[in-house]
Amino acid sequence: MNEVRIRNYRERDLEPLVELINAADAVDQLEWGTSLQELRERFALPTLKPEENVFVAQAGGQVVGYTRLRLEKGKAESVFKTDGVVHPEWRRQGIGRRLLRRAHRRAEERLGEVVSETVYFDTDCESGEAGRIALFESFGMRPARYFLDMAYAPLENIPEPQFPPGIAVRTWVRGQDDEATLAAFNEAFADHWDFIPEPLEDWLHWANLPRFRPELNLLAVAGEEIAGLCLCDVNKEHIARIGRQEGWVDTLGVRRAYRHQGLGRALLLAGLHVLKEAGMESAGLGVDAKSLTGATRLYESGGFVERRRYILYRRPL
Repeated sequence: MNEVRIRNYRERDLEPLVELINAADAVDQLEWGTSLQELRERFALPTLKPEENVFVAQAGGQVVGYTRLRLEKGKAESVFKTDGVVHPEWRRQGIGRRLLRRAHRRAEERLGEVVSETVYFDTDCESGEAGRIALFESFGMRPARYFLDMAYAPLENIPEPQFPPGIAVRTWVRGQDDEATLAAFNEAFADHWDFIPEPLEDWLHWANLPRFRPELNLLAVAGEEIAGLCLCDVNKEHIARIGRQEGWVDTLGVRRAYRHQGLGRALLLAGLHVLKEAGMESAGLGVDAKSLTGATRLYESGGFVERRRYILYRRPL
């Protein structure tokens, strides 16, 4: 058996990492597969700096695991988030622990970037992943929150949205609405558990990708002000992997001044119509299981059902 070493990511690792992630997903069946373009986009996130914050486990000439560390900086608290995977044939040999330890050490090295007194080290897993759960708990991490993967299928008999008086809906105009939409997003999600505002540079990274489709992203407006948003996504590469015509409601939010008027439900229904018109047969989304804004109840009442549950694990830094 080749000795396994942990090293920093290099650009030529991109293709081997795609092969690793897809080999793991073929076994785990969590639909976390990726493509070369998707992983390149993820690693190009301005705040990531993969050569400094992605670590690769290598055995001989084979990439057998990796981990990625991201920092979300806030004034009240900051969170280092790590994720990654080990090749199914190389599991239960301590590689996951070594990668987790390396990510944790890198987080400690970066504490000088943080201004908040409260700092956490986070990761997550699907609720049935016994191996990961045992690893995280042995590393001193504890469950902090649960999140749901929900689905609406089939996309049939969707009620027509009823928007409150004075509210109109239109699509995102790229280059015009970018910063205003981010401001609306950050305010709408400020009441969510543990929310840290999204930085403009990361927001623009996703909004300027070639596959970004403004026509799938709805803005509810009151005059010139954005009152709420429903941002949807149709990823053809993901659809090809999973074998379903499924789009995603990536983001649904309403600013505080416009809540309790039915705007959230109207935006959700409008987003489902957009996905159906784009040829989708089902829709998925992720949500906090105990959403403080009632999002989980909204989705359940709108016809979404839980299909997976994820556990966020955490320890203080």
